Amino acid sequence: DGAPLPSAHQLKEEYQTMKDQEVATQLFEQKLNIQHPPLNVPHMQKDWRWYQHIGSKGNLWNDIHMTPDERRHLVVTPTVVRGLRQQERTLEKKMQEEEDRKRAQMERTMLMRQQRRFFVQDQNLRT
Repeated sequence: DGAPLPSAHQLKEEYQTMKDQEVATQLFEQKLNIQHPPLNVPHMQKDWRWYQHIGSKGNLWNDIHMTPDERRHLVVTPTVVRGLRQQERTLEKKMQEEEDRKRAQMERTMLMRQQRRFFVQDQNLRT
């Protein structure tokens, strides 16, 4: 075939014309309020990853609540149970540390107040 091949510039112009025509058609159909049916997207498979991360935005309590009984084993796997136990232990430890910090702060505050009180009483006695 002796037909010359189109140059890169011609191909680019043709592609740009095609895209411009698509945009113009889309705007025209939008003005006429022409509704196109949505694309047929196949239903995604809902395994434990969907229930744990997407279905409830990573909130396990919502996962268990929203998950049907026959699919609950996909959400509550042995790894999840071990993770929950570890989380409970860590939370308990952190809460205990926080409680100890608060108690120590209260004791320091009480001691400082008591020292100030004695200092003021001592000053009053000397005058």
